[in-house]
This record gives sequence, C-alpha cells and structure tokens, in this order.
Amino acid sequence: MKNNNKSTNSESIVNIAILFADELEFVDLKQFSFINQANKVTTPYGIGYIFNYKQYKIHYFQVAIGLINAAAACQYLIDKYKITQVYNYGAVGSNDIYLDLGSILYPDKIYLCDAQTPWYDFGQTPKEKKFYTNDFDFTNKNINLGSSNAFIYDLDRLNFIKKHINVSIFDMEAFALAHVCFKNKISFKTLKYVSDFIAKNLSYELVNNNIKNGAKQALNQIFNLL
Repeated sequence: MKNNNKSTNSESIVNIAILFADELEFVDLKQFSFINQANKVTTPYGIGYIFNYKQYKIHYFQVAIGLINAAAACQYLIDKYKITQVYNYGAVGSNDIYLDLGSILYPDKIYLCDAQTPWYDFGQTPKEKKFYTNDFDFTNKNINLGSSNAFIYDLDRLNFIKKHINVSIFDMEAFALAHVCFKNKISFKTLKYVSDFIAKNLSYELVNNNIKNGAKQALNQIFNLL
C-alpha cells in the first residue's frame, strides 16, 4: 500500500481515537491505500491499530459492546495514548420508517435510555447531564440517539422510552463515550448508520450483513472529514 502522507513534526501530531463497539463493525485497514503501516495492539476490550494519517496519529480501536465496556475502554485509551479527540461510528436500530438501511446519520443529541429515578428526568443519572451534543459542526437536527445496555428490539420498550425522550435511533455505546469525553474535556463526534428497524423481524444474517456493509462507508466518511 502506498503512503501519501507527508512527514510531520512530532509536536504537531494530534492523537485521536476512532472507536467502534461490535467486532462486525471492524474494517480491514488494507482497503485504504493511504495507510502505509498500522501497528496492531490488544487491549482488555478488543483489537486496535495505530497509524499516521495527515497530521493525526490515529488509534483505531474496538471498545466492546455495552455502556460499561465503552466507558472503561475510552478512559483507558485516553490515559494510555493521550487522546485529544474521539470519533465513534457504528450500527443503530431505528423506528423511523423514513430512514433507509445504510443511511449515514449525524445524531444531534445523545441520550441515556437506562437511568430512572423519582427525582430526575428519565434518562438522567443524578447530578449528571441529561444528554450530550454531538460535536460535529453539522448534525441531523431532527435525529437523536439513545444508548442503552439493553438491545432495543420490542415495541413496548421502544414506546416507553419514546414517551420520555425524543430518540429515533439506538445503540449500546455512544452515551458512555460522550460522557467520558465530557469528563476529560475532549471533543466527541459520532456518526451512525441504520442496520435494522425495530420490531421488523429482519433476519440475523441480514442485520449482520448490514452492519458489515455500513462500517466501511462510515469509517471512510470519518477519514474524509479529517
């Protein structure tokens, strides 16, 4: 593979992370001709690769599925590699019939779907933020993302959540990543793609294929935005 990157002074290199959760969302970096060499590393949460692109040192890592894994892995990477920007991509389920499978989305707000107390709004952990905003300069203002430790697959749970918060796409990591980035005072940018529609009974094989097919498009979009 050719490398079209110019050498940069080490002091000007920006350490960023590009994070995904599901191993099906991993993209073989050999598909990108501009990546000359990527060093493989292993963390307690999954595989990772480190490589240079433009003025960035990119840390491309799996954080594993679930909010706890995502938060722990994100903090681990920030501490170990001095990350100053975090990007996230991944598949989402949706209840919005006007979205297409594979659609790339830039959610505006990111909510937690699990927290519930008598004293705070639904989705708000006591004394923490009710939601986080996506740090992209452009977002889909009418689309908000909900994150949960539970896979949202039935209409009863979906309707209960939507009664309290305005969300139309769902994942299992973004809120945790946004929370850790906020606490560390670094930017968090997420883009998502639709892999399935909630309660539409798409086959397991079809959903997995949608996850794999959307991943390269999403990762390539991040590279284009750098």
